[in-house]
Amino acid sequence: RYWRDWSSDVCSSDLDLRVGGVVVTNASTVTLGGATTINASGLVAIDAAATTTTSLQAAPDKAATNADLDAAVAVAIVSSGAAVRVADATKITAAGAVAITATNTVTSLTHADGSGAADTAGVVVAILKLSGDTKAEVADTASIKGAGVSIVATSNRTVDTKAVATPGGTTNNTQANNSATQNLAASKAATSAGAVKFAAAVAWSAVTGDTLTTVSTAGGLTATGSGAIVLGATASLLGPAGGTSTVADSSSTKAATGTALGAAVAVNHADVTGRVTLAGTPTLAAGSGVIVVAPVSTARFGPSAISGASTDSEGFQGSAAINISRVRAETLLAANAAPVLVNAPDVSLTASLATADTAAASAAFTTTGQTTGVGGSFALNLVDTAARAAVETGAVLANAGAVTIDAVSANTVTTTATGGATSSSDGVSFGIAIAVANHDTIAEVRDGMATITAASLAAHADHTGAATTTATGATQVGANATLGLGISLALASANDTTTALLDRAAVIGGGLALSSTSRQSST
Repeated sequence: RYWRDWSSDVCSSDLDLRVGGVVVTNASTVTLGGATTINASGLVAIDAAATTTTSLQAAPDKAATNADLDAAVAVAIVSSGAAVRVADATKITAAGAVAITATNTVTSLTHADGSGAADTAGVVVAILKLSGDTKAEVADTASIKGAGVSIVATSNRTVDTKAVATPGGTTNNTQANNSATQNLAASKAATSAGAVKFAAAVAWSAVTGDTLTTVSTAGGLTATGSGAIVLGATASLLGPAGGTSTVADSSSTKAATGTALGAAVAVNHADVTGRVTLAGTPTLAAGSGVIVVAPVSTARFGPSAISGASTDSEGFQGSAAINISRVRAETLLAANAAPVLVNAPDVSLTASLATADTAAASAAFTTTGQTTGVGGSFALNLVDTAARAAVETGAVLANAGAVTIDAVSANTVTTTATGGATSSSDGVSFGIAIAVANHDTIAEVRDGMATITAASLAAHADHTGAATTTATGATQVGANATLGLGISLALASANDTTTALLDRAAVIGGGLALSSTSRQSST
C-alpha cells in the first residue's frame, strides 16, 4: 500500500522582467492518527514529498539610465517542506518492509542581470529567502512491524542567486532610494573600513530549515527476521554546478566619465541541521540492529563578489563577500530516553558532516582624471559546524549488542580577497580576507545513573579540516603619482574540538574502544 500527498508536489515560477518577485509556499503532509490499523501482505510505503522549483530572472529595459535607481530586481521568498507523522494509537503490520519517508527537494534560481543593454545604468539586486523543515515522526503509542522498518527525512536544496551589474553601474549616493542601499543597511554589510552603503550589484541568500527524524513512541518498532530498524536524516545544500550559490558580479561595469561605480556585494547565510532523535520508551526489536544516521553536506555554497571598473574617486569601491554558515549533523539518544531493546540488538549512532564554505571577493577600480583611485576587496567567512553522536544525560542504554557511536566531520573553508586599483594619478588597493571557523566533532556518552550494558562499546570522533585564506592587493598608478600603495591582510582562526567521551559506568561483555582524531591544515 502506498500513500502520498500529491496536492503540492510541484510549484514553479518562470518570469523574465525588470522587477520580479515570487512567493512560494509548498507543503506536503501525510498524517496517520487515531486508531488507524493497517495490515498488509506486502510492503507499506508512506511518503510525503515536496518538489519546489523556482526560476526568476529580471533584466532592465533600455529606459533604465538613472544610476541612483533600481535597474533590475529579483526577489524570491520560498518555503518548502514535507512532513510525515505516525501518531496516536496507529498500528502498522506488514509482511514486507515498512518505509516512512519525508522528502523535500528544492531548486531555486534567482537572477537579476543588467549586463545585456549597453546604455543602461542603475542598481541590480537578487535576493533569495529559503526556508522549510523536513520531518518524519513516530509518536504517542504508534507501533510498526515489518520485514524492515525505515523512518527517514531527506532534504536536497540547490541555490543559485546572482546579480550582474549594468554597464553604467550606480553612484555613491547613500541616500538613493534603491534596493541596494536598503538591503545593505538591513543586512548590516560591512568591511574593516566600515559599513557598505552602496553597490552596483547585490546578491543575498538566506537558507534555513532543518531535516528531522524523531521517534518518541511508547509503542514498538519491530523488524522481523534479519531486518533492521533504520532512522535517518539526510540533508544536502548545494550551489549550481560549476558555480557558487550567491554571486554579485559588477565586471560588466565600464569605466567612463561621470560617476559610474562598479562595486559588488554578496552575502550568503545558512543555518541548517540534520538530526535524528530517539526519545521516550519505544520497544525496539531488529535482527540486524538499530541504525541511526545523519549525513549532512554542503558544496559549492558561499558568496562570490566581483567588482568592475569605476570612475568615482573615493570611498569603498570594490567588492565584499560575506559568508555566515551554521551547519549541524546530530544523532541523539535523548536525555532520559529509555528504549527497551529486545534480544540485544546492535545499536549504532552515526553523525557525519561534510561542508565546503567559500567566500571570494575580487576588485578592480579604474579612475580617469581623478585625484585618487581606491579599490579593494573584503572577504569574511564565519563558519560554525558540529557533528555530534550522543547518548544524552540520563538516557538508558541497556541489553544492547555492539554499540557504536561515531561522529565524523570533513570541513573546508576557503577565503580569498583580491584587490586592485588603476589610476592616472595616485592609487591605493587592498585585499582583506578573514576567516573564523569553529568545528565540533563529538562522540559521547554523557553522565547518568543508569549503567550502560552492552556486548561491546566503541565511540569514535574523527575530524579533518582545511582552511585556506588568501589576500592580495595590486596598484597601478600614473607617472606623476605621489602614492601607489597595495595592502593585503589575511587572518584565519580555526578552533577544532574533537572529543570521544564516556562519562558513566558501563558493563561491557567484550571490547571497549574510545578514539579521537583531528587533522587540521591552515594556509
